[in-house]
Amino acid sequence: AAPEGKPILVVCPAVAKGVWAREAKKWRPDLRVTTLSGRGSFRWPQAGELVAVNYDILPKELPPGCPAEMTAIADEAHATKNGKSQRSQRWNSIAEEVRKLGGRTWLLTATPILNNPFELWAVFSAAGIEREAFGSWNGFIRAFNGVKGRFGYEFGKPTAEVPEMLRKVSLRRKKTDVLKDLPAKIYEERAAELPKDAKKACDAALEALDALVDRKS
Repeated sequence: AAPEGKPILVVCPAVAKGVWAREAKKWRPDLRVTTLSGRGSFRWPQAGELVAVNYDILPKELPPGCPAEMTAIADEAHATKNGKSQRSQRWNSIAEEVRKLGGRTWLLTATPILNNPFELWAVFSAAGIEREAFGSWNGFIRAFNGVKGRFGYEFGKPTAEVPEMLRKVSLRRKKTDVLKDLPAKIYEERAAELPKDAKKACDAALEALDALVDRKS
């Protein structure tokens, strides 16, 4: 879906860089593919190039020369769910610069957001789509029935409009949509006999934990 001839930056976990390089060569042979490693190696992609870099080596200060009309992709984007983390702030700096120059930012993840609306707001903010989805901060709070308590916001049940708000800015793919041949999960319980020394170690650990709980109570 990325435009031909334009620069592409992929930010992902280190273990995924090789996957991106392999799949890009398979599906987009028109792209030159480069993977960056080591602190200080960050650079912007050139026209027709895909550069893959891991979150851990994103720079504190962005180098000049961000190209116009670039596509920046955050893979495993749930990594940006804490808006105060260094990782999120560095990605957000890149994303804002890219969008300022007429580019686009895409986020990909297959990891569910835990039941914390603030994490959803942070991830949407990482793509610059939070206000497109909810209209405003107050609109977001209302959508999740948030009320201010003594220790911050407490959230109730989301309103009926929330699914449509999410559909405006995101595309959900289910396993059954993209992996039709994958069988359903099978759950089994299997008992395993522990070796005597392992059983003794587990029993000792449980006794120590029980003693600690007793002392604290």
